[in-house]
This record gives sequence, C-alpha cells and structure tokens, in this order.
Amino acid sequence: MGRIKTTEDSNQFSFSSILTDNLSLAIDIPFKGEETLIFHPEKPKGSIYRKTKASLRLEQGELRPKEFSQFVKEAALFFELLSRVKTSSCSQEKCQFGTVSEGNGRLIVKKELNSKVNLQLSFVDSRPDFFKRISMGLSRRGVEESLVKIDLKIKDCAQ
Repeated sequence: MGRIKTTEDSNQFSFSSILTDNLSLAIDIPFKGEETLIFHPEKPKGSIYRKTKASLRLEQGELRPKEFSQFVKEAALFFELLSRVKTSSCSQEKCQFGTVSEGNGRLIVKKELNSKVNLQLSFVDSRPDFFKRISMGLSRRGVEESLVKIDLKIKDCAQ
C-alpha cells in the first residue's frame, strides 16, 4: 500500500515497483485505475507525474509544478545512488546525497534543495534486505507539514 499526499489532495493506492537505475511505480488507485510514476533525474515520466503537474498549474496552491518536478528528480537521484551502492559502482563524489542520520530502526536522509525547500527520505522498519516503509517528502524550511509526500509500505522485496 502507498499514499501520495499534497497540501490539497491525498490518494491511497496499491503498487508494484522496480528499481534499476530509476525507481518505477505502477500504481493502482481505487476507482481511478492504473497510473505510473517513473523517477528519473532529468526527465520524470508517467501519468501521475503529468496529471499532478497539470493539476498544480490549475490550482495555484502552495506547491508549485516546478517544486513537484524538483522533488521527483531529486528522489530519482537518490534511488540512482542506491542502485550504484548496490552494484558497488560508487565513488565518494558520485555517491554523496544530503545528510544521513540513523537510529531506532530508521534511516533518514535530508537534502536542502534551495534556501526555502528541503527533501527528506525516511526508511523505517529495517529487514535484512529492505525497509518495510519508505517516505519521501518535500517541505518548506521551518514548516512541519509536507508540500508533497509519498509513503510506500513494502510487503516483500524480490532481488
């Protein structure tokens, strides 16, 4: 199960994912059908990506389309880094991404995207080969509530 939440909307979904160089999600939202979200560091893709950007342009709420794009691109960079670490093709300069803290079965990665916005990735409930919960959020500095947040609960992980 997963959830994507913006300041204006929230949807729960079931999903399948694959992590190669990019994280790709096939998302099934009840009563709305199957959607996709492909985290790519230069050109994110997928129906959810396009629809969310279009919706944000119309709503003109607190989250701007450009910030949503930056959120997806930066999360993609992180998952690309994970892929490099997994394949041992990581050098110091290629694999740095924000600040990392850990404790109580939780790993938190934070990255300042600019003077106003932060990205936070949280990995919770560690298993031998994967984490059971992953959260990706974008928030304004000094504000608790996320502008956009994607939560993923992982049942199993095929290698």
